[in-house]
Amino acid sequence: MNKIKKLGIVLVALAMCVMLGVTGWAANSVSYSVVPEQATVCVSEDMQRVTVTLKASEEIAITSMYLEVIIPDGWSINTVMGSETVLIDENNYNTDTGKDLIVWYESEAGNKTTTDLLTIIYDVPAGVTGSFNLGVTDLELATMKDGYNLEVLTEKTEVTEMVTIKDHEYTATGYTWNADNTECTASGKCACGKTATAKSTGVTSEQTKDPTCEDKGETTYTATFTEAWAETQTETEANVAALDHAWGEPSNYTDNGDGTHTANYVCGNDKNHTKSDAPVEHTYNQEGDKCVCGAEKPAADDEIIYGDADGDGDITIKDAALIQQYLGDYDVTIKDSADADGDGDITIKDAALIQQYLGDYDVTLGPKD
Repeated sequence: MNKIKKLGIVLVALAMCVMLGVTGWAANSVSYSVVPEQATVCVSEDMQRVTVTLKASEEIAITSMYLEVIIPDGWSINTVMGSETVLIDENNYNTDTGKDLIVWYESEAGNKTTTDLLTIIYDVPAGVTGSFNLGVTDLELATMKDGYNLEVLTEKTEVTEMVTIKDHEYTATGYTWNADNTECTASGKCACGKTATAKSTGVTSEQTKDPTCEDKGETTYTATFTEAWAETQTETEANVAALDHAWGEPSNYTDNGDGTHTANYVCGNDKNHTKSDAPVEHTYNQEGDKCVCGAEKPAADDEIIYGDADGDGDITIKDAALIQQYLGDYDVTIKDSADADGDGDITIKDAALIQQYLGDYDVTLGPKD
């Protein structure tokens, strides 16, 4: 419940009302309002002050005033002051006991012309929040007429305004993760200038990208907060080690046709990754006639029977026919010894040379000296 403290007309003014008489209520169009220095303020961890001013809508000449100040529970009045010269009877007013405060405006003419009638500064306890109706009730203003007649300008009037003391409303200004992404700190700032920080209440992690042979995988961290102004944050780090290639054994070999072969590999982690070794000379199996790449071991020069396309050890018309089929892309297999003239290539000349040889022409099989 609000407490009310009274401001009274100075006793001299009351005596003048009796001795000189009040001429009556003055009809005027002046209105009155309570104007807070700030209609909304943020709560304070310490005692804070709230200031309101009682104002007239236009300048009026007043000598004294009577009113009751509304004081919310737990609050107290720090200062009551008027514009320029105001006399306050300190002996007759106490902010703790609520005794009447007596105010008298002083000027040469007996009146003070102003729009700012009275300023009230409240002391508010620390941590108080809410909406509070501040102002005055039973407002009566008096002015001096002709130097001795006291005229009351208002009937008892209530003039109030709502002031709200609210919790701080922070807006996030940034987020900072620690080195291992186990905690995130939010920074915020209120419109009043006060700053705050909030630490995440939980951080979860999830691998969001798998590693490859060459690239690291990624982990995404998600931080949540209890403070409404701090939004959920995510941070992604490339911190899952790359797999490296898994080559294993060669998948196949390529016969380069020059006495060498190349080993080829397919990565066990990613079949799109392949590699080939540098060419190496053929090596042959225990039987001594075939390389791992499939190439057959060539016979020694004195063992080669030039023109023996089918490798049966004899030169016959079948060898010439076999060479022709081979050159015609038939599905046939011939030996390296089908090179009847020994020039390193198997051509139609080899088939013709075999036929000449079988026809007892004066020809020689094999390389020419």
